[in-house]
Amino acid sequence: MKLSKLKKSIAAVMAAAAMCVTQFGITAFAADTGYTVTVTTEGSGTAYSDPAVQTPNGKVTLTAVPDAGFEFDHWDIVSPNTTQGDKVYTKTASVVFIVDTTGSMSNDIKKVKNNLINLVQSLDSKGIGLNMSIIAYSDVKNFEGSTVYYTFADGTHWTTDVNEAVKIFDSIKTGKGSKETPTDAFTQLVTSDGSLNFPAGSINNYIFLLTDEDYYELNDSSKNRYPMATWVEKFTDAKVKVSVVTTTQEYKKGTYKDLFEKTGGMYIDIASKDYGKLMEEFSNYLDKTSETSVTYSETSYSNPATFDMPECNITAKAVFKTAAKSTHTISVITNGHGRAYANKSSAYSGETVNITAVPESGYVIDTIRCTSGGAFLNGNSFIMPDADVVISVTFKEDTSKYVYLAHPFSYVFSYDSDMTLIGTNANRGFDSYPEYVAVKIDLGADYAGKTGTIRAGRKPGSNVIETVTLDENGCYVFKAGISKNYSFVLD
Repeated sequence: MKLSKLKKSIAAVMAAAAMCVTQFGITAFAADTGYTVTVTTEGSGTAYSDPAVQTPNGKVTLTAVPDAGFEFDHWDIVSPNTTQGDKVYTKTASVVFIVDTTGSMSNDIKKVKNNLINLVQSLDSKGIGLNMSIIAYSDVKNFEGSTVYYTFADGTHWTTDVNEAVKIFDSIKTGKGSKETPTDAFTQLVTSDGSLNFPAGSINNYIFLLTDEDYYELNDSSKNRYPMATWVEKFTDAKVKVSVVTTTQEYKKGTYKDLFEKTGGMYIDIASKDYGKLMEEFSNYLDKTSETSVTYSETSYSNPATFDMPECNITAKAVFKTAAKSTHTISVITNGHGRAYANKSSAYSGETVNITAVPESGYVIDTIRCTSGGAFLNGNSFIMPDADVVISVTFKEDTSKYVYLAHPFSYVFSYDSDMTLIGTNANRGFDSYPEYVAVKIDLGADYAGKTGTIRAGRKPGSNVIETVTLDENGCYVFKAGISKNYSFVLD
């Protein structure tokens, strides 16, 4: 399967995503980043991806295995980053709100919180989705542990639910601090492998830094705390744009100048009285600087299905449907001297089929057997298998009309459970007239292992003499009185 082309802007997106790793280990969007394939199912069956994590342009094979009674219908292959709830966006911005929580920041934090919904609504009108993360920091030098990297309801540091983000802002408490620095907040974004903790597949990544203090340098490489110059280089290499909301005081604004200018961020006056307008400006900035997000949507009817991994995470849903039943034909053939037919000419697997056989005068039924299709006959009926079936019915001469000529020999007449004569055997293997002879019931291998009763006299209703089981050849030998007839009745 060859998936459809991505949108026209994908080339630009892929180029942006192919950023090289720097000596600082920022690998958020390196070309060899692996993206995940999440497999789900609809209907009854199992499905899997090989591999489950793949690099861009690598081959991925999807395999679906339906349960009994179901069949594979199609694959729905989409990028989950194209939607948020019932909204579909052409762009998605991932923004980390880093908030100074010293006492003087209470009103500013409240203003940002009160205008988050306005920001989301503004972005929504532009066709931009918003992923949010929140880090609160204070004076880590004097108050170790004062930096908080918030976790949302799904256990991650990211949410698209603005109401959930508002609740986090509501919970932020301001307190003491004299040497607060964003360094410890930036450090929270560095993962164990050196990459930055932005959502997988995100190509538009921003930091929104809110503070009324200058940048206090705190260097501790053992804890990934670096001077601003190092962070500027890291964010620039990782294409993370840092906007700073701070005072107009030059000695404060000046310390952040390289951070917002060299990373492509914006400066915002924290003293702005209209934070609604401030958020609208930030929304316009996000729209202007963000790129069209990678989107992917494809339906495949192949199984297995193979495609080239795009530069985004993929969700592949295997859709199963109830297997359509098909009928199979029933053919009945005879060897002549009678007619035979089934009660239906075709049937679904699992249906009961009955065979009727009517011999000509002077003939009896010899055998009823399945010669093709694997049906197992129980008397004159069988359960239809999932295949066409051929039933063969044979007739033979009714030798009972010769019985009166056979004395003094002994005969045994075999009947099925419906009291239909199915065979006649006689002893003719003696030269004189002993008191007893050996008579062999011989019904053929089709009756191997069948049980029944030997009875006195030709009529099957006579007294039972013996209960027997036919051997693997459908035979049984018993001692018979000379010139006496017997009947054998199958159970």
